[in-house]
Amino acid sequence: TGEVFRMLQLLLKYNDNSQNGAYSDGDYVAALLLALARACSSDLNEVDKTNQLIARYCQRELLMPSYAHRVTRAALGALQQLQYRRLVPLDLDLFLRHAKIGQSTQVRCAALSCLAAMTPVQPALIL
Repeated sequence: TGEVFRMLQLLLKYNDNSQNGAYSDGDYVAALLLALARACSSDLNEVDKTNQLIARYCQRELLMPSYAHRVTRAALGALQQLQYRRLVPLDLDLFLRHAKIGQSTQVRCAALSCLAAMTPVQPALIL
């Protein structure tokens, strides 16, 4: 899986859609973020690189949102996977912030879905 992780990491790192004015790469990036989180092992270097790429694309999403905030929703899903596998510390506040009024409906639904999936891990944290 190390080779798969490296390939996904490089695809995200060197993704450049600047020459393509007609089509968004939001769905492509979202799929890569989710796949990267799935391919991430417990190696601290891989976990760190995954977090950096997720943060990079979240920042990009703030500047240039993808259609229906697809990248933000995928980033939430990727972080939820990493937290569920205990590769990063549990941070339910992240999902709660995205579930509040002011976020798009799609982002709120994704955040609530992540919270629901994480509740069996630490049910007392939600209450």
